[in-house]
Amino acid sequence: RSIRAFYFKCTKGLLCEFCHFGHSTHSTSKVKLNMSERQLFETLEEGKVLSLVLSVLRGKCQKLPATQQDVMRLLLAAIQNRVSRLGEPTISRNTRSRLLTLRKFSIGRLFELIQQSHQVDASLKSEVRSLLMSARTAVQRLEACD
Repeated sequence: RSIRAFYFKCTKGLLCEFCHFGHSTHSTSKVKLNMSERQLFETLEEGKVLSLVLSVLRGKCQKLPATQQDVMRLLLAAIQNRVSRLGEPTISRNTRSRLLTLRKFSIGRLFELIQQSHQVDASLKSEVRSLLMSARTAVQRLEACD
């Protein structure tokens, strides 16, 4: 559990990589791709990388409170727009099944993965970074109002 969340001082909101809820058993290690998953991920084209991450993000965002979903829509739209421009990629079942670890990533970690991916265009990385900063600000304002 995040110590900042415990004292109600976490400023990252929905982009925080730490859980804000108490658990009886909680792994403190950061979820990472293993070597074979990393190697596979690095061979994927930009459209496939973004499509895989986007599908996981959509699932995670549906579980967020409505106010946070509104903020996330801009980020998801930017990624979807890029995927559409590249042409909707076909991702094999084998590739999807070998990268199931992505489902365990936090929302923040998924965006970090986009930023670190050499396949992703720099202009999209910049746009996502800018939108993330705006999202953090918006979430902080929403939390301050509550």
